[in-house]
Amino acid sequence: MNDLFSIIPWAIVSPALLEIVSVFVIFGLIFTPSTYQRRDFLFSYVTISISVFILAFLLHHLEFELSLAVGLFAIFGILRFRTDPIPIKEMAYLFVSIAMSIINALSFDFFFTHQVFIANVMLWIVLAWMERVLYHKKNASMPMVYDRIALLAPDKESELLEDLHKRTGLNVIQVKVKQFDLLKETADIIVYFSS
Repeated sequence: MNDLFSIIPWAIVSPALLEIVSVFVIFGLIFTPSTYQRRDFLFSYVTISISVFILAFLLHHLEFELSLAVGLFAIFGILRFRTDPIPIKEMAYLFVSIAMSIINALSFDFFFTHQVFIANVMLWIVLAWMERVLYHKKNASMPMVYDRIALLAPDKESELLEDLHKRTGLNVIQVKVKQFDLLKETADIIVYFSS
């Protein structure tokens, strides 16, 4: 049993627990309830958070050169630009997940544990306040393929909103067109709705 405890890298236990709690609070309690249909981002955010935490922790404690670390994080940026564009709010959460993971992985050598914990709590409070106060109407968005492109004309907005409400049952407040497919007579749209 003593051999098991000597093998466990105790330096990672405290920051890893804080990282897991922070991921749960931000993406389980703050992000997910506010996004309704956009829960497909949840898997990505959680895996990126944990992966960046482990990567940053190992790079720091195995004393890799800074250039290697910067190169690896540049890969994340390249991957981001090779994927489908995501809304700004979701992009902000992606940045939060990466920044929080780096803070939790690297700060324990420089600050006391309670200071890192306070930084995490401050992040939770700011995100919760932004979601609950600034987005108190709980507006959400959902991508959709729409087949009545004639209603996408600017002068048909009220008919469009009414048609979407009848079809989906959502309180649609705005529609943005991403692209048209004139051969199929459809359009990729983003529907913004409130609960």
